[in-house]
Amino acid sequence: MESNDKFEHKLKGITDSGMSPDEKINALNDLIAGLNSLHHGAEICRASEMGAIIAGNADRPEMAAQFCVMRAKAEIAEAGALIGEMKNLKMAIDWFGFGLESEKNRYSELDTKLNIIWNTTQAIIDTSYKFIKKKPYVGAVAYCQRTVGEIYGQFYLQLKLHYFVTGQPWRARVGNYKLSRWLGFDDLFIMSKKSRAHLRSVKKDCLKSLHQAISLFRQEKARAYSIETYFDLALEHHSFNDLLSGKFYLWWGWLLMKRYKIDEPRLQASFESIRQLPLIGSDRNDTPFGQPHPQS
Repeated sequence: MESNDKFEHKLKGITDSGMSPDEKINALNDLIAGLNSLHHGAEICRASEMGAIIAGNADRPEMAAQFCVMRAKAEIAEAGALIGEMKNLKMAIDWFGFGLESEKNRYSELDTKLNIIWNTTQAIIDTSYKFIKKKPYVGAVAYCQRTVGEIYGQFYLQLKLHYFVTGQPWRARVGNYKLSRWLGFDDLFIMSKKSRAHLRSVKKDCLKSLHQAISLFRQEKARAYSIETYFDLALEHHSFNDLLSGKFYLWWGWLLMKRYKIDEPRLQASFESIRQLPLIGSDRNDTPFGQPHPQS
């Protein structure tokens, strides 16, 4: 992984260059496209933030919106490590309370940071919607809706784990058994009515965004992107332990590939990756950021 200094030098070389705004936007997009949010979250946030500023000043709000959702996706990815540490602090065998005051303080600190990330992510998404309303090009709106759907899918999993961790550990252990998840008892056993309602709301936002993206991609006859978003739906439904819907969208995407004779390695790789997921649970390995849509 390249050093932060090297990345900052490369970023500054783009933003301070004599290139036109459109050339800077393209260069920043290319820079982000090669990064992975699991390993380069801070770099993506910096580059996308600059991209949104440059695009906004150049009267390219459709590009500013796409840079915003890139940043939001990288931002929320940072929350995973925090929840993991919170889980390690609290989910030990026979846990009944924090053994040390320092552990309790660390847990509280992590919880505060986590909520800051979630609030920041939502604020960035709201900003992207404000930008895209100024020039609602179909391709750009579709890209934003798809990415927002992916972000809410990540948020759902993070939020669910957070509710598991913040509840009673013995309940979390029972609720995490495969049989409990298969029967759908995990949420009911562990979470309050308010928490379950919150999860349902996030799930609804996730699926709504992805379905809107598919509708727009179909309108543009962007069949490869439409199929890819069907695979996103399959992954999200798998994450929600909705196995039938997950299989439906997976194989529907595959049928569309065959119908339109689309033989793209990335689509085939996505299909195989989701098809091989375990029956219960989720394995959401992050992938490099894709290219946004410069225009409809």
